[in-house]
Amino acid sequence: MSQGSYDQVISVLEPLVAQYDDPSLRVVLEKACSERHSEQLRLQAVLATIQQLTSFQLWEEAITFLEQQPAAVRESDAVRSALADLREATDQEARVLQATGAAYAALHRADLPAAHQRTEAMRRVQAPSELATRLVSTLESRVVQVADRVITNSLSGARQALEQHDPKQAVEVLDGTSKAKDYATLEVRHNWHEFRKQAGRRSS
Repeated sequence: MSQGSYDQVISVLEPLVAQYDDPSLRVVLEKACSERHSEQLRLQAVLATIQQLTSFQLWEEAITFLEQQPAAVRESDAVRSALADLREATDQEARVLQATGAAYAALHRADLPAAHQRTEAMRRVQAPSELATRLVSTLESRVVQVADRVITNSLSGARQALEQHDPKQAVEVLDGTSKAKDYATLEVRHNWHEFRKQAGRRSS
């Protein structure tokens, strides 16, 4: 009883009370049943709170809440399973945030293939959280924006080179952004291809 092992107490006392109908044993059995019922209610309340916290994706708060529960509650199978799931969700979110940082670092140096690769890795995260979904969507938009900017700048540089009658320089400028064009919008990509053809013809 003192260890909260009410199921064990009940399994021992029920056959004894049925056989001997001892009043003192019956009192202990009734107390064990009452305590078990109270514990089950506490467990249900704890699990309901966890469900509410996880619905807002408050993983750390949910873990702290569970770790503060009495040992009898913490050691239940349901709470152990919930705690394992929460820790996995926390680790997953940490990986997502790390990948996000790496993706933005790649964007900062205009390394679009690396940024795209990080974004795709985040998309493949098993059971993605709402945070991961939002971050992936934002990153996809940023990759396109940066690609459009890089290609637009290269088109401007290539035009300038052609105006200076240096088509080879125009080709070099455009070829230097050939990887970025794969992530640009359709219109910008089309402009790159058309201008690349024009510069190529003039340089040959």
